[in-house]
Amino acid sequence: DIFTNFLPGYRRQQDFVEKYKPDAITISIGGNNINFGKKLLYCILNQYSCYEDAGNKQKILAEIKAQIEPLSATYKSLKQKSPSSRIYVIGYPELVKPGGDCANNVRLSGDELTLAQNIVHDLNQAIKLSAKKAGVVYIDATKAFDGKRLCEADSKQLAINGITAGNDKLMVIGNETYHPNKLGHQLYKDVILSQTNNLQTVMPEPDGSVDSNSLDSLLMPTGTQVDANIGRPILEDGLFGDIMKVGSTITKTLTTNNYFFKPGSQFRVEVHSTPQEIGMATATSINTLDINTVLPDNLAPGLHAVHILGNDINGQPIDIYKDFFVIASEADYDGDGILNSSDSCTFISPVNVDYDKDGIDDGCDPEISEPPADPPSNPTPDPTPSPEPPKTTPSPKVIKIKKAIVSIIKAFFSFFIHLFR
Repeated sequence: DIFTNFLPGYRRQQDFVEKYKPDAITISIGGNNINFGKKLLYCILNQYSCYEDAGNKQKILAEIKAQIEPLSATYKSLKQKSPSSRIYVIGYPELVKPGGDCANNVRLSGDELTLAQNIVHDLNQAIKLSAKKAGVVYIDATKAFDGKRLCEADSKQLAINGITAGNDKLMVIGNETYHPNKLGHQLYKDVILSQTNNLQTVMPEPDGSVDSNSLDSLLMPTGTQVDANIGRPILEDGLFGDIMKVGSTITKTLTTNNYFFKPGSQFRVEVHSTPQEIGMATATSINTLDINTVLPDNLAPGLHAVHILGNDINGQPIDIYKDFFVIASEADYDGDGILNSSDSCTFISPVNVDYDKDGIDDGCDPEISEPPADPPSNPTPDPTPSPEPPKTTPSPKVIKIKKAIVSIIKAFFSFFIHLFR
């Protein structure tokens, strides 16, 4: 039933490819691998511009470059499972217009708009290189939403949702936030079909000469000084839960697959936003790390990150990290004295404006459209309608006579049909 009905979530998508051998495959991955959504969420919630120093941009670029090999391996795996399939790798569209006029449901500063734009650019560069390496077609969707990006047009004309109330991402916002709406998906489809000759473009030959150093970065343009002491960021999203309380104990043996430790080496455990050391972790083997620490009581409700800092087996600095949310209580996540059930935007401060009168604060309204038209100030009353004639109910005797007539007619037609069979 799972394969027959294409039920999602029960089998890997690769299994469906192997079973059905489709003529064409479209695939878009990479954003979640670098925690792009949570990075933007941190920017939304931070009162200052996020990731603004060169060290943070260097870390993001390192994460992006690290995706080239695994993405290429994924595309190659699809080719092996279905050699005749045409595989189209879709890049990410620009979400925002730097320097544009942003509505209340965007909440990004000018520097953050540029940061988001640059991350999309660099991520697309990595996806393009990985597709070239694997011998599949890359689709450049960068300009798919031009003219309809956030901060570029009226909300009702946009291809992207703004901040959307919900509890999907770390119990704070909906997954629809900064994702394409119905119009966006239509524009996305148009770009895919136009660049692939309606999914007929043939596959190129693999290019084994692809090198991550050839990535043309906007986060760190050519000539930017690189800090060799900054650890290579490694996302471990399953390290512990997404929602934590102050005073919570983190006890975990982390087992790794694609990076290794020197047994016995020590790692410093820190919690950010404001960095503070909260303990140590010990490598018990080349691929296991024992962590035992406690989240301090002085963490304010909001988005934070644990960073485990040390050196890998080759002596190179690494930064193992996990983003999480600290809540004040189960009933009042942000500790503002307003229960979650009554808090319109939870951690995102409401702007106390509802321009389109849809009952959703504009600070977390995905689409801010035009308000409904006001009714006329002195409407002309409708003329009094003529009274309907009273309905008469037939007497029981009349009802019985009608039923008898119907029965006679049915019997006649039944006889007539049987007579001429």
